[in-house]
Amino acid sequence: HPAQERLRTSIFKLNDRDHARMKRQLLPPFQRSGLAGQRETILSQIDAATADWKPGERRDLHHDMHMLVWGIVRTVLYGLTGGEANEELFHRLETWMFRRFSPWVNALPFNLPGLPFRAMVKEAEWLEEKFLAIMKARRAAGGDRPDALTQLMGFTNEDGTPVPDRDLVGHAVTLFLVAYETTGNTLTWTLFLLAQHPAVAAALLDELSPYRDALPPPEKLLALPLLDRVLKESMRVLPAVPFNRRVVARDTEIGGYALPEKTKVYFSIYETHHDREIYVEPERFDPSRWETIDPSPAEYLPFGMGKKMCLGSSMAQFVVKHALATILPKWRLELQPNCRVNRRTGISLGPSHGMPMILHAQDGRFAASPVRGNVHDMIDLNGVTPVTRVPSAPFRRVA
Repeated sequence: HPAQERLRTSIFKLNDRDHARMKRQLLPPFQRSGLAGQRETILSQIDAATADWKPGERRDLHHDMHMLVWGIVRTVLYGLTGGEANEELFHRLETWMFRRFSPWVNALPFNLPGLPFRAMVKEAEWLEEKFLAIMKARRAAGGDRPDALTQLMGFTNEDGTPVPDRDLVGHAVTLFLVAYETTGNTLTWTLFLLAQHPAVAAALLDELSPYRDALPPPEKLLALPLLDRVLKESMRVLPAVPFNRRVVARDTEIGGYALPEKTKVYFSIYETHHDREIYVEPERFDPSRWETIDPSPAEYLPFGMGKKMCLGSSMAQFVVKHALATILPKWRLELQPNCRVNRRTGISLGPSHGMPMILHAQDGRFAASPVRGNVHDMIDLNGVTPVTRVPSAPFRRVA
């Protein structure tokens, strides 16, 4: 179907010169230097996403973290307001994404009434028209704005002629979707892992506690050693993008296998990150391993590698580290005991039915909760000691 095919067209499917040209066009808003200038906007979105949190409340952390990152992507990358990119758009993007990966859609790819493929096509048509309207309004407003949407809309053919919006709409939709989906899942998994590893959470709180009232400059925050190791280990054990694929640009050979041009090659980031020949006890969440290991780009690749490495890697780490440094000193998150955490794979790896967390004002009393579900297939939680930590002085309860 035309709308579905157009939405599937993105920078991830471009090769060689076209990919390089578009990456250069889109890169500036994602670079760390540009993000530093957007820091106050990013922090305001983090504050807004957690403003209605209350001690004792049960929240779906997965939804909250997605809406947190959604606000940042909408505002910083696309320059959109809440009215232009509201929760309806969020839910319809999510619905379209998971229908794309549905086994029923792939088993019955026919645009007939009553079939899930027809429902996916209807979502694609709605999303295409929605993003075309956004792009039309942006052109009418004029101005040279620094966000990714404006940069994308300035893309031209090699001869300098403009590319029509209908040929760019798939790039606009996919870039938006990938930016919030993967980063939202990374943030969710990292907070889950901290909730289930009291000693690590306590140590990270100690590192962040001096900045409870005011964060340090970006260059200092991003370089905090334990914060960096925690995020690296989270992205290793539960990578937001568990697998990827490439299309062979020209006839080649890898490992003795002949690969003709246009062959689709799939590779598993998850399996690489859990390879026992590379990582000791790979199912164990152990940020301290990063004090001694230095894997190659082919052994640790949460953002891919090479020419097609994700251009949003700097932004994702910037956002997640600022969110952790804002949330952890204020809130202790306790996984709802005996809840079921199962995986779900769409564009990225996330929990299939949310992540139920109980909120507490930060008191330093970290303790792991018993958890059910196939999350145990991905990470070893059996060796975690659920002993409550004696809180440090700044977080001690007052009688």
